[in-house]
Parts: sequence; structure tokens; C-alpha cells
Amino acid sequence: MVFNNHKGKVVFITGFQKNCGKTTFLNYLLSKYTSKDKIFCASIGVDAVKSDFLNPVPKPLLKMKKNWQFITNTAFLKYISTSYEIVDLLDFDVMGGKSVVISLKSDSSVMLSSVGTNSQIFDIINQKKNIFDNIFIDGAFDRITQISSFSDGEFYYVFKVEPSNIEAVKEKINFFESVMDVEISKENMDFIESMKEDYTVYNDTIFLKGALTYSKLQSLDKNAKKIILSDFTKVFLNFNDFIKIKRKYRIFFIKKFKFCGYVINLYDISIDQFEKNFDKKTAQRFIYNPYEYREIL
Repeated sequence: MVFNNHKGKVVFITGFQKNCGKTTFLNYLLSKYTSKDKIFCASIGVDAVKSDFLNPVPKPLLKMKKNWQFITNTAFLKYISTSYEIVDLLDFDVMGGKSVVISLKSDSSVMLSSVGTNSQIFDIINQKKNIFDNIFIDGAFDRITQISSFSDGEFYYVFKVEPSNIEAVKEKINFFESVMDVEISKENMDFIESMKEDYTVYNDTIFLKGALTYSKLQSLDKNAKKIILSDFTKVFLNFNDFIKIKRKYRIFFIKKFKFCGYVINLYDISIDQFEKNFDKKTAQRFIYNPYEYREIL
């Protein structure tokens, strides 16, 4: 049954690298729901397989409850330990099989699968938003561009933090902090989305339909005072360079997404050692493993 006025929440679990704890955190979020809740789960990318050539460590399975629905692959059906119903067979060949939407007859651990391209997952999730209250997307590592497909999307960002990567993690978190206070200019949404060219200047404002990249920086109008672009996922600059641009131009986004928090998995580093790199406002957004120790923001 489709509820015409229904609008489900879409939550992305994104991450800094492979095997950083995205699926484990998603399992924690799902544990807060019951079989009576309307839950749909999907994956982006191919990191839902048991293991891969980049890392032989088996991937954690997703714990799904009875009546929930999720996208998997016909090649993965053998891993389901309970009876299930095939709700929909999707005409996409991915990872050696066909993408399928499954509903379980009882609780079980499962493997998610991608459906292929961004546009395909976009179409399916838009359909499911009419039926399900909560849609969770287990994201591929360091791919946040898919978030921009849903103007009302929410996301968590997961880090596996070790002494060897603390500087890279600090850089990424500082970048996120720098885009959170960018002003929103929704009134320019129709204009940018209707643009045929990637870049245009009107009066003192630069309008970018595509991404803000290093190559594009070279062609920016030096006399302009403002830059308006889609959202933070279109900024392909590091933290320091983006700060320089913010000092030179007044930056606006036309979309803003709800950020739910940084999920921090610490290895060989204490909370105090980690938090000394950040101010108190930023640290309040940290969600540590085990997640029960810190309230979800």
C-alpha cells in the first residue's frame, strides 16, 4: 500500500575508508527498531561482499528483523538462514547475480548488495520513501556524493582512527566543520539546476552547477564576490584551500543535509588523545564505540 503523503527518512552511513565500521554502526542503529517498524536497507558500492582482495577480513552481516525489506543479490540468497519473500526482482546485473528486494519471515543476518548506478539507487529509494518510515543506506568508503541525491537526506560519517592516520582524520573532520556554517541560498536552486553550462557569472556572483575543483579555481572570476554551488559534496578541495576560498568569496550552498555525527572507532589511541585535536563544539559531535556510552545526537 502506498501512502500518498508519506515521506520516509533517508539516512546514509558513510565512511573514511574500507572496514572502518559502517556496517557495525548500522547494526547498532537498527537494533533500536522492532519488526513493527517500517525499515528498508540498501547498499552503495560493492563493499557488502564477505571479503575482497583489498582486505580479506570478513564483512559483518546486517541483522535484519522480520517484515523489514532490503536489497540483496541472488548470489547472496544462500547466506539467508530463514525463509523469505522476494518482493521485487530488479533488472540489474551486479556482482554475479540480479538485484532483489527481500522481506524476511523471521529475524536473520543478511548481506546487502548495491543495485548499480547512482541513478538506479536514487529511483528505488524514491519509490521506497512512499512506503517506509526509515531508509538506511550502507555507503561505500569515502563516497558522499550520493547524499546529494536526496535534499532531505541525513548522514553519519564513520572513522577508524589509529595513530598512523590521525592527521588525515583531523583534516577530514575540519573540512566537515568548515562546510557546516556555509549559508544556504535555496532561492537559487531552480536557476542552478536549469543551467546548461557548468559555470556562469552574473553580476558579482559565480554560479557552479558542477563541482568546485582545483582546476576550476584557476578560471574563477577574480572580481566576483560570491560563489553559489549545490552542496558540500561538490567541494573537491582540502580543508586549508577551502578556508582560503571562504576568505576570498562569500560561499553559499543551495542544499543542506542533516549531519547526525562523527562515529569514532579508536585503535591504540585514547579518547583524551584524540579529542585534544578538536574544540569542545566539534567533540560534542563524536559518537564512540561502544555506542551506548555516548548519546546519539
